[in-house]
Amino acid sequence: MNTALNTLITQTLEAQKGHTGFYFKDLISGEEFGIRQEEEFLAASVIKFPIFACIAKWEAEGKVSWDEVIRVTEEDKVPICGALTLFSGTVDADIRTLCKLMISISDNCATNLLINRFGIPAYMEEFQRIGLKKTALNRLLFDADASSRGIENYI
Repeated sequence: MNTALNTLITQTLEAQKGHTGFYFKDLISGEEFGIRQEEEFLAASVIKFPIFACIAKWEAEGKVSWDEVIRVTEEDKVPICGALTLFSGTVDADIRTLCKLMISISDNCATNLLINRFGIPAYMEEFQRIGLKKTALNRLLFDADASSRGIENYI
């Protein structure tokens, strides 16, 4: 990677409030650059990216279809952060739509439905297979009980 670009990235991150990390790998050349890339960070909504990566991989492998429909009930809806909580009653949505909502507007309900569809153990196994060794999906989003017991998602 370009040394000037490395310096710019480093300076930009160091100027930010809080604790940040960065990692880049050119998948063609294998070149890597990182700042605190070995540290664990609380994932918050960033966990949605590796979840999507797993689903896209499984779809490409023929293990799931984008067109599979998942029923969204009132009980599935979590605090407002996305479109699904705005619908009244039961709604049917395909996996493609749930992924679009999860990534484009950070829909937590869509994310939890996708987590439940495949299960936390399946994601954890896939994270390991694709090299996300420190990424951990330990609970659903907006699970206040698990969070109060210190159970968090990490990336």
